[in-house]
Amino acid sequence: MLDLSAAFDTINHEILLRRLRLRFGLGNPVLDWLGVILAWQNSESVDRIDCVKGASIALWCTLGIGPRPVLFALYMVPLEDIIIHHGLDTVIFADDTQLYIACNAKTDYSVVCRIEAYVDEIREWMRENLLALNDSKTEIVWFSSRFKKAEALPTLTEVRIGDVKIATYCAACS
Repeated sequence: MLDLSAAFDTINHEILLRRLRLRFGLGNPVLDWLGVILAWQNSESVDRIDCVKGASIALWCTLGIGPRPVLFALYMVPLEDIIIHHGLDTVIFADDTQLYIACNAKTDYSVVCRIEAYVDEIREWMRENLLALNDSKTEIVWFSSRFKKAEALPTLTEVRIGDVKIATYCAACS
């Protein structure tokens, strides 16, 4: 599982609005409105409600039911493209990204090398998009059948994520 640092608070609004226009085809009226909402949410001013037409929009955002989670998901779509391109399975939930890859004990070293390379590419995409992985919160779990012999279990005990070596955990499943 990959964990992003302060994900919702660090998305770049210019990149987001450009992505919404180019990738998702949103037009200027919607982008202008979202730009105001995003500026309003980042404002420290007590009078920030004045920059949005209508208190209902301000209340909507203040209660946390505004567009931030959806906009963050749209911001992250290119990350999913990278993951799928490499043949990995993924589940992305908010700022946590889970990567899945099947392997056996004979190929565990090559799989780890591939995972490290994929994560390096993911880190590069995040750097370009002004996001950062929280390397120390990354987790690696090997899942295996409880019926496997000990020699059939993965032998590697760590995976490099950025500059951090992450210990792997072995979990037996029925």
